[in-house]
Amino acid sequence: EGRGGAATGARACSLSPSDWRTLSGDGRLIKKPSAFPYTPGGDVCARVEEVAADAEEDFKVGDLVVGSWSLFGEGGLAEYYKLDSKMATKKPDGMSVLDAAAMANSLVHAQQTVEQAAVKTGDRVLVLGGSGGMGTLLVQLVRSAGASYVATTSTDVDLMASLGVDKCVDHTKEQWSELAEWKASPFDLIIDCAEGVGAWRACCANGLLKPASEGGRWLCVVL
Repeated sequence: EGRGGAATGARACSLSPSDWRTLSGDGRLIKKPSAFPYTPGGDVCARVEEVAADAEEDFKVGDLVVGSWSLFGEGGLAEYYKLDSKMATKKPDGMSVLDAAAMANSLVHAQQTVEQAAVKTGDRVLVLGGSGGMGTLLVQLVRSAGASYVATTSTDVDLMASLGVDKCVDHTKEQWSELAEWKASPFDLIIDCAEGVGAWRACCANGLLKPASEGGRWLCVVL
């Protein structure tokens, strides 16, 4: 991909909703395979096998690196993968190759979301879709940023409790937008990782978010 590439021998690769949509054909209007046979995967943890002369990062053969993609990623499930050096960094010590590949894209976007949302000490935060790749990171990051109350929707209630969520709503059993306790105490911030425009309409209809004049923020990161 691009200039300054590094040829890597794949150790682990994580797949995303983008890969699923491409494989299913749902992404044909936005993303199509660049060539066939098509190989999914853009987020990898791999060992550097060769470094291009114009690589912009200080990589050397044998380094374990974590890499992602800038627009449309593919090829990560191959035995070897050509990775743009600008989209890679050395794998942190103490992190497994599986965790590194899983966080290559999700963690960066989760951190950017928390920064963009300007989470403040004492904020009440709702994350719609807390058990996804990005959601599991968001519920932890907003807490670390100072949120005093963190709620989420997920069918994996036990996982959410282990990550420090104050209240988890299993959306297959009850409607999150109808909870009286949330209507009585609107959120400072809602991050939607799951539903889209329907969630925004439900939120507005039930007054679950503080007005913008009082600091209410809504971020939609549905992929």
